[in-house]
Amino acid sequence: MTRQEIGEYLGLTIETVSRLLGKLRRRGMVSMDKLDEIHVHDVCQLCRLTGTPLPRADWCSAHAAERGRVGRGTG
Repeated sequence: MTRQEIGEYLGLTIETVSRLLGKLRRRGMVSMDKLDEIHVHDVCQLCRLTGTPLPRADWCSAHAAERGRVGRGTG
């Protein structure tokens, strides 16, 4: 999707999409190698930012840390 398409899908202007992507990039949550590629580095952090709960997944960094704490406490 282009920034324009993302904006249309979300009901935002392309300027707003660009500003928000820039903020996410500065926070280290995403990177953009090309104009048409966005890499999400921490899905859990992005979900927490949006308030969107995700089921516990093995690939989630927050859940991995949680599992580590549980594992140490039981050993």
